[in-house]
Amino acid sequence: MEVKTIILTHSIVEIKVRGFHVDVFGVVNHAWFVRFFEEARWAYLDERPALRDGLQSAGVAHSVVSLQVEYKHPVRLGNLLGIKTWVNRAGRRSITFEQKADIIPGQETAVIAQVTNVFFRIRGGELVEVKDGVFDSWPELRELTETCRLGSRRS
Repeated sequence: MEVKTIILTHSIVEIKVRGFHVDVFGVVNHAWFVRFFEEARWAYLDERPALRDGLQSAGVAHSVVSLQVEYKHPVRLGNLLGIKTWVNRAGRRSITFEQKADIIPGQETAVIAQVTNVFFRIRGGELVEVKDGVFDSWPELRELTETCRLGSRRS
């Protein structure tokens, strides 16, 4: 059995919990994590300007189609969160980001999310396959896609 190692890069965004993030119980309301994770995914893409520009020039956008969140530990006013984002899986027409929000310092994991995105043409709305061409500026995605396909054939 062949094992292929792929070096996946990640992005980390820090967010300080403010008064408007917390509810009457003094913890971050669960709805805020959706926004925190969205901010972190955009930062991930911003750190890859060739990818962002390639998608724009190809007339391709992305959209969340699934969000799964696991709450592990309460986050309180004044906490600093480090949100780590990376691509965990790639399919023919979708990618799944893995995201983890840790309380800094100490790195206690507060929330974990898996967010699935699809890519589509801005004009017309048809889905775009994750393959060569539009995604040439994202080589780790191409490698991950090939590995996932190989793995799905064996199972």
